[in-house]
Amino acid sequence: MKIVGKINNKRVVVLLDTRATHNFLNSKLAHLVEGKTNPQASFNVMIGNRSKLF
Repeated sequence: MKIVGKINNKRVVVLLDTRATHNFLNSKLAHLVEGKTNPQASFNVMIGNRSKLF
């Protein structure tokens, strides 16, 4: 699902996978919209075709 909106008056496009177990936000975007980040330990991300991203 593609959602277009604004966060802190900045235009953003969000791709939302309603069946995903996790969602991710680019740290540069979080900074741009003055969002807070919580550093997490690294972990592998497996996508639908079973390939790993990280």
